[in-house]
Amino acid sequence: MTAFAVAPGGPLTGRLSVPGDKSISHRVLMLAALADGALWFAVALPGLTVAHSLFQGFLVHIGQTRGVTESVALFLVVFCAVLYVGVVAERWNGLVVAMSAFTAGSAVQAFWLWFRVRRLRAAGVFG
Repeated sequence: MTAFAVAPGGPLTGRLSVPGDKSISHRVLMLAALADGALWFAVALPGLTVAHSLFQGFLVHIGQTRGVTESVALFLVVFCAVLYVGVVAERWNGLVVAMSAFTAGSAVQAFWLWFRVRRLRAAGVFG
């Protein structure tokens, strides 16, 4: 067995070209590299989905569906605003911007639905 001693040198520079591959594992690795950081924005989405379903169910049950429409409009406004800021800033990966926009929009939507249900409960609509 031969041992080699390597002395520190300068920084490595160059280009790396990865050939296209149709294997699933290669695609997963490429998507995982793109998604670095985006996963943290997606962690809250299952909980927000449950909140949406619960509060929308309350509103639909009593026939007060205007709050659902308002929440969707707020979602779209926040989603588009965050996407716009992310695209104009050109500082973050597109997937990170998209996931943060989706999560922010969903959070605002859940908050609005909660707010509408809370107001109706305070008014005694739910008994």
